[in-house]
Amino acid sequence: MYNSEKIKSLVSFVTRYDGIADKKLLAEKVQARFEMTKDRSVFYCDFFAVRFCRASSQFFSNTVLSLSALQKYDKKPFIVSVVTPDKNYLMLQTLLF
Repeated sequence: MYNSEKIKSLVSFVTRYDGIADKKLLAEKVQARFEMTKDRSVFYCDFFAVRFCRASSQFFSNTVLSLSALQKYDKKPFIVSVVTPDKNYLMLQTLLF
């Protein structure tokens, strides 16, 4: 289920922490704010799922989860959050079958 207000709230919240440079700390803040459950490396709630990664710059490699791991979240937007020293990036993960 896509909820644009919840997604906008997530984007605003994560952007507020640009420069945090600590994926674990950002994940904890997002988890608490949105009452998310952690399942291995993915945090999820009723409206979206998020995987947090870190990179040293805006140029980062792909983050890959197995397709079987992503299938659990195929009914909601799956977002990858890349935490860099200066800025946090949010990317919508898409699957093509």
